[in-house]
Amino acid sequence: EDRYTSTLPLKEGAYDFVKKLYESGTKICVATASMRHLVIRAMDRTGLSEFASGVFTCSEAGAPKTEPAVFLQAMEFLGSTPEETWVFEDSLLAIKTAKNIGCKVCAVYDDSNADTTEPIKALADVYIKSFNETEGV
Repeated sequence: EDRYTSTLPLKEGAYDFVKKLYESGTKICVATASMRHLVIRAMDRTGLSEFASGVFTCSEAGAPKTEPAVFLQAMEFLGSTPEETWVFEDSLLAIKTAKNIGCKVCAVYDDSNADTTEPIKALADVYIKSFNETEGV
């Protein structure tokens, strides 16, 4: 809990990328397996709260990211279809779920998932190591 509140860093380039999307009129929300209160704390601390219009959690959706519930709730809220939705994700299982429902996926490298990098790259539409590599997404 302390990491979300005080130390957990954003991925490199994330703030500028999300701000750019927001300023371009892109609708943004968060679909997470983390607990809402922790995500809100981290978003408030890093300044991302001003850009996201909603936060959706797996616990509130009643299913893990291996099922599409949290992604479908987020898309319903945004008024978007899977075909017009980009999911930014670092988990292989969540990437599989997003691809299975027809979303485009930008896979984001994370040390905790380094062992699944190759399968992630094979599934994703785009693979980045930092948000400074998002040209064209």
